[in-house]
Amino acid sequence: GTIVMSGFGSVTSEPNGGVDGFLFFVGLLADGSPDTSFGSGGVFLPRSGMGDPSFALAPDGGLIAPGSISAGISQRTPTVFRIRPNGGVESGFGACGRAVPALSLGFSGGASDVVLQPDGNIVLLILGFKQGALARVIGGINDVSAEPDGDGDGVPDACDVCPTVADTAQLNTDFDAWGDACDPCTGLFERRPVKAKFRLSKKGAPAGDEALLL
Repeated sequence: GTIVMSGFGSVTSEPNGGVDGFLFFVGLLADGSPDTSFGSGGVFLPRSGMGDPSFALAPDGGLIAPGSISAGISQRTPTVFRIRPNGGVESGFGACGRAVPALSLGFSGGASDVVLQPDGNIVLLILGFKQGALARVIGGINDVSAEPDGDGDGVPDACDVCPTVADTAQLNTDFDAWGDACDPCTGLFERRPVKAKFRLSKKGAPAGDEALLL
């Protein structure tokens, strides 16, 4: 069978120097070589996902991984991802393979651990700034076979990062609006604009001199 490892990486965006994080999964054969039937060339990256490198194994061989998605600058929304045994998106789970637990408005943080219960539902350990929570998410998978799927890759158009190009792995290494299969700029990471606020105030100075403190 396939050996699956998960991890968390980051890349520095230029020119603002911000850090973009990403959760990834790697499939290996018994001899340590990449299992090219898993994801894309042995690698799967959840769309716009950050997380802790831990996961639970579903009865069907799929993966259930805790994490978070961006909710604005310095804000994260706890999320759980469900991944097919072959490293593809489980589109019938939640919204396009990911589900967000119901938490109080304004909660920012990430799911750091996951437990699959006997009834198939999912319990998440969620940690935020000076706060924590346990949340339960319905673990069922909906039948999406009747939904529009223009390229016939098993991923509905509403969830497909390349709706006109068959791409079961849905790899999107720069986390923009387009998957690698149809993106001409896969080597570029998305740069998020940063809003800066400045305050000008007059600084005391000897008579005859003026200075501004930024």
